[in-house]
Amino acid sequence: MTRYEEFEKAVAFFVEANEQFVGANKHLFDVKVSERCFCGALMNQMNLLLNFTKSCYRNYYVDVEYNRDGEDFKRNIENKKISCDIILHSRGNFPNDNIIAIEMKKESNSNDPESDKARLMDMTKPTCSDREVCGYALGIFYTIAETYDKIDLEYYKDGKKVDGLIEQIDLNEIWKKQEHK
Repeated sequence: MTRYEEFEKAVAFFVEANEQFVGANKHLFDVKVSERCFCGALMNQMNLLLNFTKSCYRNYYVDVEYNRDGEDFKRNIENKKISCDIILHSRGNFPNDNIIAIEMKKESNSNDPESDKARLMDMTKPTCSDREVCGYALGIFYTIAETYDKIDLEYYKDGKKVDGLIEQIDLNEIWKKQEHK
């Protein structure tokens, strides 16, 4: 499978999982929970999709703040320890097992998002040294609007932000669909 095909497959998986996450967790947006809580809920939804459907990632795992590369710490190009909010991978069980890396931020978070975006660029580079973590098919910078009714998604591939693939999702539209089911 080409990197482009892996990217497309990863985007399709994420889009489905995210829509299910938003639809099932309106309460979390209503009460404005922490980023960690949102990350945990999205991770759970992704794991449900992995385990209870015929997902192509059935033997993979979704982890929050996973910081291991085998028994060592995940590291970036500067050899600094890193972790990512959410990752989809096989925990080393398959070659080329890095599928999705997600960095999530609430728009109200005062921390600079550029370090998270740089991490996604590093993690989605197709090749790197043995000490670095890279090769993720898809990186996603996930921003929850301060009003909690929109999500902005920036996609990363091959070490770069993908131009033209920035989405703004209106959560009210997803919740309306859920009411009519």
